[in-house]
Amino acid sequence: MVRFRFRWFAILAVAGISLLGSRPAMAQSPTGAQTQLQNEIDQLKQKVEALEAANAQLQHLDQQVKIVDRKLDQQQSATREEALTRPVVDVGPDGFFIHSQDNSYNLRIGGYMQADGRFYLSEPKPTGSEFLIRRLRPYFEGTVAKYYDFRFMTDFGQGTTTLEDAYADIHYWPEFRLRVGKFREPVGLERLEEDRAIKFVERGLPTDLVPDRDLGFNLHGDLFAQRVEYALGFFNGTPDNTATDDSDNNDGKDFAGRIFVHPFADTSLEYVRQLGLGIAGTYGDERSTTIDSTYKSTGQAVFFTYAKGVIASGPRYRYSPQFNYYWRSFGLLGEYVQNTQRLLLPSSKNAHPQPISNQAWQLAATYLVTGEDATYGQVKPRRNFDPIDGGIGAWEFAARIDKLLIDRDVYKYGFASSSTSALEAFEWSLGVNWYLNPNVKMQFDYEHTGFRYGAAKGHDRPDESVLLSELQLQF
Repeated sequence: MVRFRFRWFAILAVAGISLLGSRPAMAQSPTGAQTQLQNEIDQLKQKVEALEAANAQLQHLDQQVKIVDRKLDQQQSATREEALTRPVVDVGPDGFFIHSQDNSYNLRIGGYMQADGRFYLSEPKPTGSEFLIRRLRPYFEGTVAKYYDFRFMTDFGQGTTTLEDAYADIHYWPEFRLRVGKFREPVGLERLEEDRAIKFVERGLPTDLVPDRDLGFNLHGDLFAQRVEYALGFFNGTPDNTATDDSDNNDGKDFAGRIFVHPFADTSLEYVRQLGLGIAGTYGDERSTTIDSTYKSTGQAVFFTYAKGVIASGPRYRYSPQFNYYWRSFGLLGEYVQNTQRLLLPSSKNAHPQPISNQAWQLAATYLVTGEDATYGQVKPRRNFDPIDGGIGAWEFAARIDKLLIDRDVYKYGFASSSTSALEAFEWSLGVNWYLNPNVKMQFDYEHTGFRYGAAKGHDRPDESVLLSELQLQF
């Protein structure tokens, strides 16, 4: 209808214009004027028809353009949706990562190897000097559905296979996180430090008296802008310094707790900001469990072993005040542990449970001579080692003194033999750490340990001197 009106409107308009422009001619010759007007009208019709044809083509082209635009929009939307769901793959010094665009799902694949050398300088040697793979630990960790973290890690070092970590961590709020599975009990300060980050090849003597990994659950978090860390857990109750127990054969369980504060984190005084103070401990009732704990020197030589047949027979508790301090390149770590357990030797004539209390402490200092900031975690060099461009990595000096004291009543009640076990070990160490880059570290330690009260036919065990070295590769 619109096209019809447009056509006649155009014809009449052209006709009117033609009539106005041809008045003189019509006055002179009406017949000729009519013929001319008819010709002009016919020409006008032809032009209108051509315009209509062109308009129809334009409309057709416009429809095609709109169709193409819609298809392009659909393709772009599909591309955007695909990009939002396409996983991102990253590779860097911290490992191999696969994660979703919004990081609600991610997977990190990593691992580390520690190749050690032990060279005993004293006689008699507890074992031959040797090279060994101290730790070989691949791991998988990541996040599922944004709020559920996980970590799986196995150790293949020293010719054995041990499940180290297997846990889930739920974290809707950073102040209240729940961890369930197998992981470190929150007790020893140096024990809680990552194996890759410890400042000596081997941990100090207090580690002998605290638990390692255990199965259970743990409520933990950070409060007041991370100035307060806390943990409270319920566990099977693992023996001292043990990560290999994956089952429990009694009803007794351990409660473990820890609180660690940085009281001056917000102060303007830089030299006290990284002072941390804490206390941790465990409590449980263990019965009928064989005590097979052995205590080792920092050179990894066994100097104390409980007698066969000794069993747990009542409450066991540990407590450990602890601190660390970091200011610029200087670091300091200290902790004390007391471990008390009621023990029983059924084969003894006077078979009654007796409390045995063992103690240990350590103080360790580090200094980065290349100027990096000291830290409880892993040190990252300012300039990676590069003999071409002149980078030397990060260099750190370390010194430590530590001591472990066994309750002398173990001899009195037959829980240990003076001919095979010493009751006291005092150790001092000097070390040099070279961080070539974030993935490679070399450590060199000299450790001297003196023993007292037994372990050599009733006399003191000979002192132990050992050189320890380690090459660590991680990704």
